[in-house]
Amino acid sequence: MGDCGVFITGGHDHTVVSCDIYETGQEGISFIGGERKTLTSGNHKIINNHIRNVALFFPVAAITAGDKTKSETVGNLVAHNRIHDVPNSGIVFSGNENVFEYNEIYRVGLGSGDLGCFYTTGGWTARGNIVRYNFVHHSMNANAFYVDDGDCGDTFFGNVDYKTASGGFIGGGHDQTFKNNIFIECTHAMHVDSRGISRHYNAQDKRLTDDLNSVPYQSPPWSEKYPSLVHILENKPDVPSGIVIEKNLIISCEAALRKSGNETDFAGVSFKDNAETKDMSVFVDPENFNFAIKPDAQVPAPGFEPIPFEKIGLVEDEYRTKVPERDMQLLRTGKTERHFDSQTDIDASNR
Repeated sequence: MGDCGVFITGGHDHTVVSCDIYETGQEGISFIGGERKTLTSGNHKIINNHIRNVALFFPVAAITAGDKTKSETVGNLVAHNRIHDVPNSGIVFSGNENVFEYNEIYRVGLGSGDLGCFYTTGGWTARGNIVRYNFVHHSMNANAFYVDDGDCGDTFFGNVDYKTASGGFIGGGHDQTFKNNIFIECTHAMHVDSRGISRHYNAQDKRLTDDLNSVPYQSPPWSEKYPSLVHILENKPDVPSGIVIEKNLIISCEAALRKSGNETDFAGVSFKDNAETKDMSVFVDPENFNFAIKPDAQVPAPGFEPIPFEKIGLVEDEYRTKVPERDMQLLRTGKTERHFDSQTDIDASNR
């Protein structure tokens, strides 16, 4: 197909389940659904799809949940999908209260730079999204979880990241939470920057203020769900704040945390109870990319909770009666070298 595989523009309660989508010109699946002003859910479900070798004409994501101009994407579910061998991001999302869980994403960013296995650039109001229990791997030209250009208020919990550029990449936003994740053999487990200061993410930024004024952020249900948003313009919106990076397991990464900016910019960043190690013995079978934690293993990160690794990825159901094997040889030998660090983008804007 020259364009998108499945394209959903609104409505509610649509389900895309157990489809194989490949060799499309643009996205495998693109959808919007829900209403942001009232935070009404669209209830779309994108479940158990195998999406590969898409975006062949134009470097877009395999799945787009909302986009930069149509972020009416509220209360939808993207789960148990396998995404691989695409030129740009795996899943791009925006909007509010969406859940992304049990997805496997690998070999993305094969033809682009400055992207993510999961990527969002939603601005100050794109809050309440949950990214949990996903396995992203073998994508050294991608950041695993990239919250770009002032995006705020998302939660990343219980994900496993192996061989990407940065694990979490927080670009100048607020109220981001990274807890209980595993980062293995990344260049940086986490990156946080204060680009909002150099780029003037404040009341004079038309992109961010137009986004803010597009929703009733000082009235219910917005003020009840996102109380820190109510007074954002009064609280130095250009300085990162409310960022929590805690109880993560960091294994053989070149650096646990990279801060890009002046040290005084990061008073609103909590980095604690994370464990750094080179010990892979806690995993069931790391040689074959099984990063389930052994039942009797002692994880060094304080308060670390078990991750249901065995549930991640495609599953058998009434439509998909057999789960295809991964190409293990390609994973072991295929080229996914890093040739772009998103820090380059920040350096350029600072100049």
